[in-house]
Amino acid sequence: MKHILVDIDGTVTSLDSNPYQDIEGISCDYFRGILRDMLARKLNGDHSLALNMIQEKARAFNGCNFRVAPSLDIPEQALWEEVLAWQHEHLSVFDDAVDMIKELFAEGFDLYAVSNNSCKGIQAKLSHAGLADIAGSSYFKKLYGMDLFGLGWSKSMPEVYSIILQQERFSPEEVVMVGDEPAIDLESPLKGGMKHAVIVDRMQKEEVAFKNNGLFVRSLRIIPEILYMGSGVYI
Repeated sequence: MKHILVDIDGTVTSLDSNPYQDIEGISCDYFRGILRDMLARKLNGDHSLALNMIQEKARAFNGCNFRVAPSLDIPEQALWEEVLAWQHEHLSVFDDAVDMIKELFAEGFDLYAVSNNSCKGIQAKLSHAGLADIAGSSYFKKLYGMDLFGLGWSKSMPEVYSIILQQERFSPEEVVMVGDEPAIDLESPLKGGMKHAVIVDRMQKEEVAFKNNGLFVRSLRIIPEILYMGSGVYI
């Protein structure tokens, strides 16, 4: 196994609280919520107008709020700093994922992030985990945010993995997807042509279990050891 695709939400980071959750047009996209608040401060507190202006611009940038910001006279650096401060209060990190990423990187595996976030959104979340900064991540060869694919794309679509296999010229036997949601991080990659997937279930009793055509682990810290085994038993 040479290439590792890593999910972000629920695998590397966890959103502990989200005051934007019930706001139509924002919901889980807290990057948009933060940008809305920043723009509203320039519009005498008009949050509705700010959100409408962001939504009008977003289509041209495939929904990436960090790319929208400069078009609204908000520097990307300013949004980045606000996001990092917000994440400090609302986002937590799974240490087993960070340990896995650092060890795999040190051993020469090629790491790629795949997430429903935009590329810059992935960077922001990885930055919170100490794995990136505004310039990028030295741990990951590429960040596959959905803004690379287009509006309406989701990592739940098997086509995402087919495209990655084709673009990177991966052999399906040499790549594994690591995530936390079986329906998205196991079933979709397999339908897209991949052969291997790992699901972390931090609540399961077994340290390792093979089921539903995937490897389920209680902690991601065991992944480097499994890969060192040359896919011996499970993948």
